[in-house]
Amino acid sequence: SVQQQLEASNSTLEQRVMSRTSELELLNQQLAAAKQQLEEQTASKNRFFAAASHDLLQPFNAAALFCGLIREKSSDGQVQQLARDLAASLNSAEELLAGILELTKLDAGVIKAQKTAVPVNNLLDQVAREAGLLSAGKPIRFRYRPSRLWVDTDSRLLRRVIQNLVANALRYTPEGKILLGCRRTQLHNHPALRIEVWDTGIGISPDEQQRIFQEFQQGKQADNQGLGIGLAISQRISDLLQHPLTLC
Repeated sequence: SVQQQLEASNSTLEQRVMSRTSELELLNQQLAAAKQQLEEQTASKNRFFAAASHDLLQPFNAAALFCGLIREKSSDGQVQQLARDLAASLNSAEELLAGILELTKLDAGVIKAQKTAVPVNNLLDQVAREAGLLSAGKPIRFRYRPSRLWVDTDSRLLRRVIQNLVANALRYTPEGKILLGCRRTQLHNHPALRIEVWDTGIGISPDEQQRIFQEFQQGKQADNQGLGIGLAISQRISDLLQHPLTLC
């Protein structure tokens, strides 16, 4: 009868649904296991690199010393120039490796934030002095507005972020103005402070504004002098400190 056919059809449909549900549950379990295995392997790799960072950098330090000795011992101008070029290449490679190791340490959780009350000027004064020296002799007007306010942060880590942002402003502002300062604001209905770096440089197109916070990424107007990891490090540190990092 039609009733029996409908019941048989419903029973078959229920069995198919149950079968597909079981298959999906098994697939989800397999995916979860694979994800956990990948996370464990990544964590293990990060811990290894973080622990081996000192040993990995030692050969670069030794090579740099050898280059210095070659320049001192040799009276041949060509040999001295080759030693300088080699030292510059080693320095670039060392900077890249140091940046990668810093990213690895942040991802592995090796670097911990130790927050305390810090005067803002303790963070900004040193960065401003360095930026003033780097901008001297260039068609750049660097301005710094001190502040008497205090913030709850890890001064070493936050200074690293500010240094990266100011270094980017100096790199991508061939001429014009750069301003380092801060202003009062609100964060989650609580008083907060925004440390800001403004510049009149080449800017970043809207479609690149998120991509540049990924490692080894640079804007289309990059001068190829950077390593493409400064902003990635800044983003990781900001996440660790729970200090929002924004671009406008």
